[in-house]
Amino acid sequence: LSNNKLASLPRGIFDKGDWLRHLNLSNNFLTSLSPGIFDAGFLVTLNIANNNFQSLPPEIFHGLTATTYLDISHCQLHSLAPGIFDRLFNVVTLNIEHNNLQSLPSELFNHLDHPTSINLQHNDL
Repeated sequence: LSNNKLASLPRGIFDKGDWLRHLNLSNNFLTSLSPGIFDAGFLVTLNIANNNFQSLPPEIFHGLTATTYLDISHCQLHSLAPGIFDRLFNVVTLNIEHNNLQSLPSELFNHLDHPTSINLQHNDL
């Protein structure tokens, strides 16, 4: 679904997606995502880079317990909510580069059990 000029996604679009393992929504025009949109829990990789979010709901990734790769780079994010990564137990790679982050909550990465790469380059930290 990358590079499709998507501006929004309907609530429940991935509800029956227990077969879905890799989801690439990069390079679209998304400005928001509904809480619970990724609650299927079976995604191994999620790429939502190069969209126009500015912020994300605190619970947006809570259903991604199997995810090992998450890319939220180039999204114009100004902040990340405390607890946004709390249920990403299996994330190995987290790409947050090229956003507009000026600070991070102190416990943002405390629940990441296996990170090998967290990329925060090109932010205003």
